Amino acid sequence: MTYLAAVLCWFTAFGFGLPNLPAIWSLLNGRGVPLLFGFPAYGGGTFERFGITTSIPLLGAFLLICVLEAVAGWLLWDGQQSGGLVGRASARDSESRWARLDSNQGPADYESAALDH
Repeated sequence: MTYLAAVLCWFTAFGFGLPNLPAIWSLLNGRGVPLLFGFPAYGGGTFERFGITTSIPLLGAFLLICVLEAVAGWLLWDGQQSGGLVGRASARDSESRWARLDSNQGPADYESAALDH
């Protein structure tokens, strides 16, 4: 079960962290939020309806959370219990991540379930 939790940490870390880099680059160059598979990457979701627009500091903080999640995966794969704690802390951000994407359930829910066992 620990290996599954590690893989799920890496899945979410790289799946959301890597597309974050071009989004930051696009905002730095003044082009706005880029489209990814026809949808705005990191923009146009629930947060913007409440007036929180996508910004470079917000994307930078999100990238930091993705890095922490990758570290949690590495620690879990290595069998260290601290990986579960780091994974739990970074999974808390996953709730807002899925809310921003207007989704009800995502890999973080399964990751938390794997960490419980």
